[in-house]
Amino acid sequence: MVPFTKEEQKKAAAVMAAGELRDGMVISLGTGTTVYYLIQEIARLVSEGLVIHALPTSEKTRLLASQFRIPLLSADTAPAADLAIDGVDGVDSSFWSVKGGGGAQTAISHF
Repeated sequence: MVPFTKEEQKKAAAVMAAGELRDGMVISLGTGTTVYYLIQEIARLVSEGLVIHALPTSEKTRLLASQFRIPLLSADTAPAADLAIDGVDGVDSSFWSVKGGGGAQTAISHF
């Protein structure tokens, strides 16, 4: 059996995360390549009738989610998120995670 590639693992994680979504949820969407796959999966679910609203944590995520027609809310007026989903660079056996730096970190801290 061939092990999953890193990209296949990211896609699988995105599908699993999207499986946690329920109608009426407000979700916070983080940044990164795994979130890109997540946005694609959410768009598929929305096209099949899932009703959610997303709070993007970066301009890049906002633009991408908008392109995929995911309903968006502004952080200024949105209720608290029911679920926050973001990518990480690594997780250890105790589930401590490492999140990369960058410009999105400031926006993420507000959610």
